[in-house]
Amino acid sequence: MSNLGMKVGQRPGPLLRLIFRLPILLYKIGLGWLFGDRFLMLAHIGRKTGLRHQVVLEVLYHNKTSGEYYVLSGWGDKSDWFMNIQKNPEVVVNAGGRKFEALAFQLTSVDAEPVISKYAYQHPKGFQVLSKRVLGVDLGVTKKSFEELAAFLPVICLQPI
Repeated sequence: MSNLGMKVGQRPGPLLRLIFRLPILLYKIGLGWLFGDRFLMLAHIGRKTGLRHQVVLEVLYHNKTSGEYYVLSGWGDKSDWFMNIQKNPEVVVNAGGRKFEALAFQLTSVDAEPVISKYAYQHPKGFQVLSKRVLGVDLGVTKKSFEELAAFLPVICLQPI
């Protein structure tokens, strides 16, 4: 279990941060719809500055009935956006060509497990990349790996308001 948590909390380097921020430009110029429901842009308020920030996140699951989106903090509870929504959970979501206000809240590990499971079965390559590159461990698509991942990485529900 200690191997699983080795990279959790480590922040990406400058080049990786730049790469992760490039999709924000696509959203800002009106091309965010190209990402469909696989990615979303989350606008949140900085906990220290009070300024508005954006981050593009991969969607674990989109409940089309409720409109809820589920995302994961790949760098654990050390991600700036994650720490920001802990202080101010009112966010704006831009996904699938629409924009709406939402309330962000963290799922318990028990509630997060089935969300991670759905993602792993629908996007096995994405799950492999998530586990290997972010956590440093190639997790198999098993109930045990979903439990381990849910215990280490926060899963957030973005509930439309």
